[in-house]
Amino acid sequence: MKRKIILSLLCGVLLVGMTGCNSSSENTNTNDNTNNNEETKTITSENYGDKYDYSVTVNDVTIDDWKIFYQDDDGIYIITSSYLPVEAIGTEEDSNSIYSKASVRKHGEKYGMFFSQSNLSYQEPNEDVMNKYFKVLELDSTHGSNQVTSFMLHSENWDSLVNEELGAEYALGATPVEMFVASWNEKYPDEKLYLSAVEAGYAIGSTENPTTYEVDLSTMTGYNDQLYFPTKALIEEGSTKVSGYHLASPSWCEKPNSSGDCPLIQNVYETSGKIDGAYHWAYGYALRPIVFIPNK
Repeated sequence: MKRKIILSLLCGVLLVGMTGCNSSSENTNTNDNTNNNEETKTITSENYGDKYDYSVTVNDVTIDDWKIFYQDDDGIYIITSSYLPVEAIGTEEDSNSIYSKASVRKHGEKYGMFFSQSNLSYQEPNEDVMNKYFKVLELDSTHGSNQVTSFMLHSENWDSLVNEELGAEYALGATPVEMFVASWNEKYPDEKLYLSAVEAGYAIGSTENPTTYEVDLSTMTGYNDQLYFPTKALIEEGSTKVSGYHLASPSWCEKPNSSGDCPLIQNVYETSGKIDGAYHWAYGYALRPIVFIPNK
């Protein structure tokens, strides 16, 4: 059964163009000034990448390094500056842990994780995010890649990252690609990215109506921006090599499996500078959760 997605406009611009609605900046360096959720603050795309004063402790791990990722009419989204530490996912014994709720498993000494395939199911994604950042594509609940995507978008799985005292409303395990592209396009309007729906996944490219499942950003200015590429390195953790981080979006692929399913989700690859698909059960990837701070 497919979940009906509301097709509408974002800030008066069709999301296929992903132009966003704030002013732009060519500055690739992360600003040192720290923003918070005071009502007097005005956030624009020039602030994307600024540090944000937010802290949460999960499974005895304090996560206090966050950056402004995107703003819409309802509030701002902040993202972990680096990757989610594996210790934060918790254990099977804790029914409220990320391990138990989102089926995330440790596969590295510090950051490497993967999604368990033993109990795949479709979890209802956050409605606010679906209405705003799934306009190009409908999620098909029968596909494995969409089910894993739903794990990242089901906000109850990530409640442990919500600090209500600091104004947070909900958290997600990763950024939807439509939000990633909207943030990128506002900050780098001369290097726009585009999305389209191909079967059950996204195609992405640097021209309108893309039909490819990967895009190379390594020659673009934004590749030097730590907001999108925090390490630009392959992190070796014993036998595990962490090559990038997941996006909460299924990818289109040229060769579906025997059941017609495209088992890929989108990932940001640090060393190559690409957004590309990978098997949703694959090792060697990390997570960068996002938290929503609504307007006062």
